[in-house]
Amino acid sequence: LDAAAEHASLIVECGQALQAALVQLGNPGGNEFLGRAARHAASWEHRADEILTAQRQAARHVDGGGAVTMLTTIADDAIDALEEAIFLLTLLPSQAISVIRPILEPVAAITALTAREHLKAVEIACQVVGGSAPEDLEDFLVAVDRVVTLEHDADSADRIARAALVTDAPEFRSLYIADSISRGA
Repeated sequence: LDAAAEHASLIVECGQALQAALVQLGNPGGNEFLGRAARHAASWEHRADEILTAQRQAARHVDGGGAVTMLTTIADDAIDALEEAIFLLTLLPSQAISVIRPILEPVAAITALTAREHLKAVEIACQVVGGSAPEDLEDFLVAVDRVVTLEHDADSADRIARAALVTDAPEFRSLYIADSISRGA
């Protein structure tokens, strides 16, 4: 679970980087910020892969390790998608920013919030497994429920963003890039 928590913290970093990159997009120094965010995201995604590989190896020797590794494997798809979304932002034409940014910002905000809730659930799970108090189990279940609720909210935000992109994107290239970002967030 400690490895899963470290992995989840990297997802939080990528989610927050995507959100911050959208805010900086089109502002003075925004391209430099975006370049740094893309490099950091690539580094975090690589580190997440290393954590998952080590967790898979360790899971062979730990009772129940396979179940935790399966959850981390699923979560690894999230950091892969986030890293790709940040990279795709670097391809967005400057003339599309003013239209695309407000469409994608709500999706990125939910993504960052969901990543934080996922991390919270994993960190509480570490405490629950360690034999903590009953209220920690309740906190864990609330955090898991919150992640599920946010996942539904993210699906709705993605659909709203994609519908807006189809009608508002200035040209096909921007639509394609922004839609890929929305699906990856």
